[in-house]
Amino acid sequence: MLHKKVIKHYHLSIPGLMMLFLVFGIAITVYQIQQIQKINSQAAVSNCTVPTAGFTTKAAEQTLLTDINNYRSQNNLGKLTLNSTLKQSSDWLSLDMAAHKKLSHVDSLNRTPDVRLSNCGYTISKGYGENIASGSTDPSAVFNAWKNDSSHNQLLLDPKYTITGISMELDSKGIAYWTMDLGAGQASTNSTITSAPSLPTSIPTDQPTNIPDISSAVSPSLSPSVSPSIDSDFPTPTTGPITVDMQIGVSVKINGIGRGGNTNPIHKTRRVVATIYDTTNQIATTGTAFLNYDGSNYFTGIIHLGKLSQGVYFVKLSSLNTLQVLVKPEFQNLKINHVNTIPAVTLYQGEMNGDNIIDIDDYNAVLPCFQSIPVCADATQIDFDDDGVTDVKDYNLLLNSFEILHGS
Repeated sequence: MLHKKVIKHYHLSIPGLMMLFLVFGIAITVYQIQQIQKINSQAAVSNCTVPTAGFTTKAAEQTLLTDINNYRSQNNLGKLTLNSTLKQSSDWLSLDMAAHKKLSHVDSLNRTPDVRLSNCGYTISKGYGENIASGSTDPSAVFNAWKNDSSHNQLLLDPKYTITGISMELDSKGIAYWTMDLGAGQASTNSTITSAPSLPTSIPTDQPTNIPDISSAVSPSLSPSVSPSIDSDFPTPTTGPITVDMQIGVSVKINGIGRGGNTNPIHKTRRVVATIYDTTNQIATTGTAFLNYDGSNYFTGIIHLGKLSQGVYFVKLSSLNTLQVLVKPEFQNLKINHVNTIPAVTLYQGEMNGDNIIDIDDYNAVLPCFQSIPVCADATQIDFDDDGVTDVKDYNLLLNSFEILHGS
């Protein structure tokens, strides 16, 4: 239902002594936090290190590729060939997901697929896509799960993709994490990509380096025998068996970035999710895109919504650790066969626990990052102005959100 939750002012009432203590604590730890942020930032920019074994094609990975290529041949499409750059990128993410038991395209260094692929040496302007899955070690189960879902199937049958990297890694409980990266280019000439005789029985101990611990938002535990959980991303325009591709043009202001804040953020793309509701407040569809920073104030781009009837809808937007915001005016008339430009919105950061409210619970969740380094698992989550350091400016942005935020 559409509603607003207003945070009462008593959430902001902090005794004077406590505030003085907090400011003092911030003052003595800012330098140390900055040093950690600098190290993490440098790692995120360049890290694409995987074990040598990551370049070896496992039997299960080869089986999945064979199934996909047979499926493409049945649809009069060329076969995908292995590429070592995409293999490196896919194995990094599979190892990362297995290490953190989390199914996500955004890795533990907070990189979206385009950033990770670029770090690994792939030219993303050629076009790229990514399918992921977790649970089953059976490649046929993964193939069928992707084939039977429209967005994943769209990637499998996209004619512009010619190369791929496929990786399956196991977590400590034997749960498989699959990544398939797709691109356009030449087959790999790397001779280290060969077939392995059998499936691995445990996750390699040589994990990607410089991965911060993540303790929240862990994906559900799945036994290897159950149907896999899946997710896909295809931020570049794609073609496929979709009769109507509803599109919306989006401009998003991230509080703390752009005018009035940091005009030169480290991350020039932001993953934004659009949730589309019909007039009965039922979810009609969702769409995801990686929006590009315009250099001054907004992240802009087009979100593809897939098959959706022309009509009037509510549109809500959100990003990582932000409130979900309803686009105003509330009723958006979406039409087919052209890009529907919707009004710009501001997304407020600091929503840390997934309840679409920024309140004292979120404040308590991030406070250890300002007080003491050892008790803060990942200070990058509260680098709200995206300048590479966690300092009092980020703290002020959080307090500002307490006063303004209204999740839709």
